[in-house]
Amino acid sequence: MKRTSTKWMFTACGLISAAGVFAFAYLMALAHEVILAWSELLAPFAAGIYCYCAGAAIPCIAAVALLGMVIREIGRERAFTMKNARLVQGISWMAFTECIYIAAGIVGWSMAGIMHPGVILIALAVIMLGAGVGILAWALASLVRRASAIQQENDLTV
Repeated sequence: MKRTSTKWMFTACGLISAAGVFAFAYLMALAHEVILAWSELLAPFAAGIYCYCAGAAIPCIAAVALLGMVIREIGRERAFTMKNARLVQGISWMAFTECIYIAAGIVGWSMAGIMHPGVILIALAVIMLGAGVGILAWALASLVRRASAIQQENDLTV
């Protein structure tokens, strides 16, 4: 029974990873199409746009890796440990890092004069979603930390 639930969690982590890969590929293809469509305006910025899009994937990859480590610990029946609390807090930091990265991109590309208002609205929605994930992960890390303290206290009394 426990192996089955762990298998499903790893499957979910794999699906999240696959969705991230497809989203990244779509983002890179979209950036390429925009650069081709506005080649006279965006030609000097093409390398920067590709690097920015690739850099946006780094915190997401790190967060999925941390999620995989949490799932592995849960599979080993060590759900409420300080290690898991630190890993979940790391996921929170990655979400906040991604929000800051996207906000910096909005400001930078707007100052360069190449940011479309529709893209700004989408980026703001992504920032709000990322901030929500970060806050929820931070709260979950706090709860795991408290549960770990309670579990350690119970282990000492028995």
